[in-house]
Amino acid sequence: MVSTTARGLAPPDDLSTELRIGVARLRQLLVDGTRLGTLGNPLLHLPHPQLEPLHLEAAWWLRCEGGVSVNVLAERLGIPVPRTTRLIDAMEERRLVVRERNVHNRRLLCLRLTDAGRSAAEEADRWVQHRLARMLQPLGPDARHQLLGLLEQLVAAHQREGLELREDLHAG
Repeated sequence: MVSTTARGLAPPDDLSTELRIGVARLRQLLVDGTRLGTLGNPLLHLPHPQLEPLHLEAAWWLRCEGGVSVNVLAERLGIPVPRTTRLIDAMEERRLVVRERNVHNRRLLCLRLTDAGRSAAEEADRWVQHRLARMLQPLGPDARHQLLGLLEQLVAAHQREGLELREDLHAG
């Protein structure tokens, strides 16, 4: 568990020198990559003539996740639940999404894309794929394979350990 101070989160003191250097390098890569748009969220600022970018991002997540609750969608979008509820209300008005009862727990609602919502999500996914291709294109095939392999290892290690970095935000 991460220790906290009166001012917020504090990094653990027991990191090895090698890991501290790796953290510093990764931090700088994230800063530089975000400035260039290389490592930014490919879902941000998706172009669409009628829909807001957040509508497209929500539709994209619903396409990936299937029937999820408003709370889960809020977590994926990184916005508060009340704002997500208003977003879903607007998406329902545009006939992009419907709320349905959860088959396992009738007290819960699940969000499901309509045909129009699925079409918007597919369009968003085409833009995401285009942006990811532009990000990877400067690397040669071997470097792309190596990068993706390392990222797969990182995600798999976090899954095995049950590590969820969002938990750090709620520590202490």
